[in-house]
Amino acid sequence: MYYMLYLASLCRRRQWPEPSYRSSATKSGYTCVVRVHNREYHTDVYCESETLAQESAAMRAYLICRNFSVNDGMYPAGHDHGGVIQGIPVAIGTGR
Repeated sequence: MYYMLYLASLCRRRQWPEPSYRSSATKSGYTCVVRVHNREYHTDVYCESETLAQESAAMRAYLICRNFSVNDGMYPAGHDHGGVIQGIPVAIGTGR
């Protein structure tokens, strides 16, 4: 659960709203979407528990957002992110 704490700390330092997590369960496992600074980051695999899914999404978000000023909250151009496009902007006022 370290990345969830790291991400919350990053948001406080940058005076962003706290991250919000939206988990869902399927027969294959759990997935999660975390919203950070009006951008969404997804788990890339199914997880065994809701907590692990939240941690996975938080890890993706933290690793991208810690360099937000460099890459605008998305993976750098040409980076092989292995699936789901991360950091897609979300319209302000949706989901909160």
